[in-house]
Amino acid sequence: MEVILKNIIQKYDNFTAVNDLSLIVKKGELLSLIGPSGCGKTTLLRTIAGLIPLTSGEIFIKDSDVSTVPPQKRNTALVFQNYALFPHMSVYENVEYGLKIRKIDRKIRLEKVNSILEKVQLEKLSNRRIDELSGGQQQRVALARALIIEPKVLLFDEPLSNLDEKLRTEMRKEIKKIQKDFGITSIYVTHDQQEAFSISDRIAVMNNGIIEQLGTPNEIYYTPKNQFVAEFMGNSNIINISQLKKDSSNNFSLLNKKIEIPLEYARNDSQKILIRPEMFKLNNSGKSEGIIKWIENLGGISRITVETNIGDIIIESATSYGFDKEYMVGRLIKFDFDDKFFHFFE
Repeated sequence: MEVILKNIIQKYDNFTAVNDLSLIVKKGELLSLIGPSGCGKTTLLRTIAGLIPLTSGEIFIKDSDVSTVPPQKRNTALVFQNYALFPHMSVYENVEYGLKIRKIDRKIRLEKVNSILEKVQLEKLSNRRIDELSGGQQQRVALARALIIEPKVLLFDEPLSNLDEKLRTEMRKEIKKIQKDFGITSIYVTHDQQEAFSISDRIAVMNNGIIEQLGTPNEIYYTPKNQFVAEFMGNSNIINISQLKKDSSNNFSLLNKKIEIPLEYARNDSQKILIRPEMFKLNNSGKSEGIIKWIENLGGISRITVETNIGDIIIESATSYGFDKEYMVGRLIKFDFDDKFFHFFE
């Protein structure tokens, strides 16, 4: 079901948590809300769920105005980060609960619960107590309990933040697969950039109660609309055009290499260039050079901070065996880059 938000304002006393925000979530898509702490993403999610009364604005689910409809009648389901499961109940009883309070016939409940447990790979654990499950299994129980009531919209409030890195990666895949299998419109709040990139059809980057940019993961990463989005979503090298050397023919030079800058950008000194760290390539024959100031070994990737004639830049490079012998702090390195992958913004 399509979710339409019109001019949403959410205030706490004199503080505006969500500021005149409008958004359309397409039918069947998974849209992530991401931004720094206090940006309004969780407030917006809970407003959609009906847990927080609207200050002003309108919320539509498909064609129905649910702005003043109580939470239990909005036909949305919320998956919390702490799972909110009943510890005294079994897996089966937790999943069945939503049907039971809706007074669904026992035979139908049995069929539905068994079916959903099979879909989330918990059918063999139906009699287990919640405290006997791993974090990932508990999250699947919470997901099954949300899905079984067949909501129109599924809402996720940082559901994986309590899991370790390996389990988070596994659960991202499972949530995405289940969401697509059911074709259910989903809104997903996270503070984790990797999570947002990997799980989302589109991402809304929030800051100070507004959406700074809405787009696909690739659009957000490679063509950010402003410096906030560029810096918040991934590591970035941002260079002012005014920093670049320019000859008498108005040709620009960056890190000892001639580069092409479209005329509409070249004429504007307030323009900035975004170069993502992986766009630099270590190359002993490269024209650009600098001194290594810091190296972070991230396993298969190394993040290198390099001091250059325009300031520090970050280079990310695949790490091979012996990499740490060739590249060390204080050493001069050479590298290259392709200016076809630059992104410009004011």
